[in-house]
Amino acid sequence: MTGSLEFIKSEVQSSAVTTFTVTDCFNDKYDVNQILISKTDSSTDNIFLKLNFLDTSDAVITDSTYDIASLRLVAGSSFIEDRFTSQTGFRNVAQFDATASNSAGINIMVFNANDSSSYTFITAQTVTGIPASGLMAGTKYIGVLQNTETVTGLRLGFTDGSGNLTASAIENCTVKVYGVK
Repeated sequence: MTGSLEFIKSEVQSSAVTTFTVTDCFNDKYDVNQILISKTDSSTDNIFLKLNFLDTSDAVITDSTYDIASLRLVAGSSFIEDRFTSQTGFRNVAQFDATASNSAGINIMVFNANDSSSYTFITAQTVTGIPASGLMAGTKYIGVLQNTETVTGLRLGFTDGSGNLTASAIENCTVKVYGVK
């Protein structure tokens, strides 16, 4: 059946870590994958989720080949448009506050992860609570990894507004990966 999902992997990070890595979640069986991230807690207010891909040796791809465009919608406020080129990862995928316990819903689609002759693309939709302001924030997101490495996994971390990894802890995070048939 076209468009059906096949479960690949689920990882849970319950203790506090600065980065959360999921290995061996993309393979040559699927051209399209879906990543669902939920129940993510942070230890700092007003930080952002950053996603990096892993290569075939599980090394984090951090060269400046990630390009991003997103639209962040904060309830009761104006929208924020982000455009970043030549980044070291997909930054600002979602916005978090320390008091927003269990308030993330992140849906990421990954295209061509295992194709070493094509760029890897993502689209994402997110919603998070920002209790410090009493608001919800949603994001529509697109990005491209402009190199043709085979991608086998991902790493998540929190960044400041400039895209720099912080010491903020990720905890109570659940990542589920599916292949799209």
